[in-house]
Amino acid sequence: MTNRLGVVLTLLGVALLVTSSVSVSTVALERSVTIEVTDSPPVEFDPDTPIVDENESEIALFNVTNEAGTPITVTDVEEAGETSMIGTVDRGGEIDAGETATVTADVSCTDGAEELVPIDVTVSGDGITIERTIEVSIDCSD
Repeated sequence: MTNRLGVVLTLLGVALLVTSSVSVSTVALERSVTIEVTDSPPVEFDPDTPIVDENESEIALFNVTNEAGTPITVTDVEEAGETSMIGTVDRGGEIDAGETATVTADVSCTDGAEELVPIDVTVSGDGITIERTIEVSIDCSD
């Protein structure tokens, strides 16, 4: 009988040790978020209307003005439509806050008309990414 009592007490002690070492804990984390609302957009796009004589290099397509308060870079420029007028693009490098950069490209014209070319633009900076489609009117009538 004492042997059984010893086994029961041993098992009870092990059970208490196991349950005391296994516990549930919860952690609550809070993160504050600040959203600033302004009347003007953080990045402005100002399309040019280039006049192109057949094939020309480094034609100004549009200006990018940085009002974001942090340096930004034009990371991607692609023709969005079915035309293939735009070749090699110079994205203008890093644009400091309050500065404007001009995005230029090699442009090929063949039909002698004015064409509205949609261009997908991506701008990135610290904590900001903007994707926008702008339309640039390219005049090939010169």
